[in-house]
Amino acid sequence: MCQKLYLLNKLSFYIVMLTFSILHPQRGLQLFQTTQQVKEDPAHKYDYVSTHDTLESVVGYLFPGSEKLDNLKNETQKQ
Repeated sequence: MCQKLYLLNKLSFYIVMLTFSILHPQRGLQLFQTTQQVKEDPAHKYDYVSTHDTLESVVGYLFPGSEKLDNLKNETQKQ
């Protein structure tokens, strides 16, 4: 029973969308393009991997051998 209701609701939705697309062709096309883009989005997902765990390692990576940064680090650790 639940499966039938689900299929009827889905069919009803598609019929409403079809009638909307017939009455408003440009908006119907935009809606179709949007749904296609939403379906393609997971394929373009990128997982970012952190290579640095702390701010100090990031600063050390971006500015290698900087004496001012080392002095600043030492001064902030003393306080």
